[in-house]
Amino acid sequence: MDILKSIWAFLSVFVIAWITQRIILYWERRKKVEETKLSLYMSWMPFFAECYARALEPTDQPFDKHEFVKKKMEILGMLQIMGPAGAMDAFCDFCDLAEKGIRKDAAFDGRKFHETFGRLNCCLCYEIHGETPKKDA
Repeated sequence: MDILKSIWAFLSVFVIAWITQRIILYWERRKKVEETKLSLYMSWMPFFAECYARALEPTDQPFDKHEFVKKKMEILGMLQIMGPAGAMDAFCDFCDLAEKGIRKDAAFDGRKFHETFGRLNCCLCYEIHGETPKKDA
């Protein structure tokens, strides 16, 4: 009987240690992913700001369509991998309007452009803070 108690005590300690280790690994992995997302999202802000400024205040600087599309696809690819899904649509809308503004297209709507920027930021913020966007009433 004492041997069974000893074996049971050893196994219970082993199982509890194993479960604790798995929980710690899960949270460490999740924290690393969240930190990576935050770093990525923050690294995109200079691109967003450049697009925003050039769309609202067009300059005589030449627009490099190739570099714009390259950066757009880079960000879209990362959004597809890491999410959030809603940010992909918001980002595409933002880029489409930014391009119209940069090209001085008559169809450019500054108010709508500002709203898409806000929607994009909201999607990223909700993801960073682990919140769920509230549905419009």
